[in-house]
Amino acid sequence: MITGIDKLNLETPGDLAELKRILDADTEHAHLGAYLEDYLRFFTTPEWKDIRSGGLVAAPAGAPAYSIDDLLEITRRLLLLEGYSGFSSLVAGLKNATQVASTVFEIEAAAWCATRRAHRALQFSPPVQRNGSTKRPDFLWITDRGELWCECKQGRLFGSRDMKRLSRLLELVNGLVSEQAVGVDKRLEVRLPSYVLNGVERRIQAAVAGALISGGASVIDEVRAEVCERTRPLVKGKDDAVQMMMTVGTTPTRVAVVNAYTALVMDFSRARGRLARALIRDAKTQLPVDAPSAIFLGGLGTGAAAAALQQEVSSARSIVCGLVAGEEWTLHSAADQSFDVTLMAPAAVKRALQ
Repeated sequence: MITGIDKLNLETPGDLAELKRILDADTEHAHLGAYLEDYLRFFTTPEWKDIRSGGLVAAPAGAPAYSIDDLLEITRRLLLLEGYSGFSSLVAGLKNATQVASTVFEIEAAAWCATRRAHRALQFSPPVQRNGSTKRPDFLWITDRGELWCECKQGRLFGSRDMKRLSRLLELVNGLVSEQAVGVDKRLEVRLPSYVLNGVERRIQAAVAGALISGGASVIDEVRAEVCERTRPLVKGKDDAVQMMMTVGTTPTRVAVVNAYTALVMDFSRARGRLARALIRDAKTQLPVDAPSAIFLGGLGTGAAAAALQQEVSSARSIVCGLVAGEEWTLHSAADQSFDVTLMAPAAVKRALQ
């Protein structure tokens, strides 16, 4: 996030120049100023030009929130893709609020492809026949080992039934304790498995009470509660979802586990695996049945979602590989075919994103 930004309207030359000045003065983000003019070319609706205090962009109603530095990074990737066939259909998704998140993920996936050593070309929204009807996968990736039809799917658990339940259980925990009861230098951690039984609220109450009395850990069936030092790192599995509570006063407080007095951790492997399988089924409806294809999966971590994708590529005839977005892309491929782990090799520095 870029600091020092007040409300700006990039349709105003003076505000555009002010943002350029702020970027140039920021060591971490100085390189982004070069992409401002291109940003205005790609993000054309008025909302994208409305910068709020702190650098958040208004964005079209219904689209996720982005910071201006995030969007300038996306612009950098778009410049890498501009010129490939069908590019206009890609950027058109940025005008539709309901398509923004999926379009941004497709941009990230395609830009990754364009920076691989095996890359030759891309074609966005290409027509393909499937069972007598015309489908349009997100893009066709042309590599030095053949063509790969690609579909991108991003999962979102925000607002889901599972996430709403986690929020309700956090409210329960916070209703049982205060920062004073836990200790100003302590944290109460409550951990739940992927499958909880009916009446879990009563067991949470009992486990929390036991942890507060003992000053340590208390386990009641599937619920584990523990009072620990606040400075202790939070152990988090690949599919764990975490919600925290902290006290915010008159001084700025960083949103971090070291400032939280309660943390609720739940294994979301069942939820993520279930959503991943649904997204994979949907992706397959857009891909040819008799040509090598790939599914790019994002937003669901690298645990259960990756396992679901690996299962798919191991059993499907045409889905030869899948890539899962995390801190780095990870590839899952079927045996005995040319689109294997060597596809991950990055291109020479001259083609890489700088």
